[in-house]
Amino acid sequence: MDENANFEQDGRPRPTLVLPMGTGGGGFLTIPYFVAQQGWHRYPVQFSPAKVSLLLALRNAYEDDCGEPEQMRGWRHPNVLAQMIGHQTTWQPEVHTVRANMVKIEQLLRTAAKAVRKKSPEAELPPAIIERQRGFGARLALPFDVKDLTE
Repeated sequence: MDENANFEQDGRPRPTLVLPMGTGGGGFLTIPYFVAQQGWHRYPVQFSPAKVSLLLALRNAYEDDCGEPEQMRGWRHPNVLAQMIGHQTTWQPEVHTVRANMVKIEQLLRTAAKAVRKKSPEAELPPAIIERQRGFGARLALPFDVKDLTE
């Protein structure tokens, strides 16, 4: 585990989005998990540039709402997320692409959880990264840090 990782108030390390080629390239999210008698470990989940852009837009929305109560923070509809991605990058995704990428991110994280549990059945994993709700859109369920390796 990275000794410099940021920790939540409950002592759990935060996931980290690592960007080897900067914000315009792909990257991977390191998910912390706990195994009794062994401590904290991290499992990397690789993401394409489009999925990294979506994760960064969700993170920015969450940070923009810092003055709001926790249950209200960061909710954005897919059309707003598409506009946010368009402002942050040179790529303007369609709304259905944003929805599809959210589903794919959730699938990749479920696959990672299965792989971790196969290796360590007693592993304690964090909750989902993205929370979705009809009428509200989506938001970041678990804040993460960003480590841009080009800086």
